[in-house]
Amino acid sequence: MQTPARPPVTVLGAGAWGTAIAAAACRHADVMLWGRDTIVMAAMAQTHINTKYLPGIELPHALQYTSKLDDAFAHLAQNPAQGLLVLGTPMVGLPTSATKLNESWRQASKLLALFGFAKG
Repeated sequence: MQTPARPPVTVLGAGAWGTAIAAAACRHADVMLWGRDTIVMAAMAQTHINTKYLPGIELPHALQYTSKLDDAFAHLAQNPAQGLLVLGTPMVGLPTSATKLNESWRQASKLLALFGFAKG
């Protein structure tokens, strides 16, 4: 019996909330975490630690990282299963995130749902 594909999840926002949600989702999904800072995301990919927001907590090795929004949306499109897009940016960054989301939305044609959470 063939194992079904793990659903793709892309989390936009690599702060404490977004990183924690991405790490938790790794148990059941193929997860990519997007953050706007290329250097920070490269460091997270190498160390599996978000030193700024979750210092000392090792993140799952299966978690994927990117600072390229196109890659984050492509992650949803290239998987055969329908995906989930999680918008986890702070309220102050919501207008910018919404604009970027609008520009890249077409790539997420297999999107099952959009889930948003924000604080501050």
